[in-house]
Amino acid sequence: MDDKTGGAVSVVGGGPVAPTSWLRRFWDWVDERLIVRRIVLGTTLVLTCDSFWWAKQYASKSAFAGSDLALVVGAVLAPVVALQGWAFRVYSDGR
Repeated sequence: MDDKTGGAVSVVGGGPVAPTSWLRRFWDWVDERLIVRRIVLGTTLVLTCDSFWWAKQYASKSAFAGSDLALVVGAVLAPVVALQGWAFRVYSDGR
């Protein structure tokens, strides 16, 4: 290891390149295009749709009375809706 390059690896035809420079460039490329935020937003959207589908199925087959059923469905959907709101906020703040 050469002290001048700080642990860099020499590449044919170029100067010293840090071992993780390709990873850093790739991550910068991903970050500039908001790919991770879009994946998070899409995943939470699918999760929200699936949760609402489950709630609809549960409500149609449940033996609970109206208010008890509303409490169960609300307790299940509240964290999902909060997560979806967070994902939308993070996505819109990043743009």
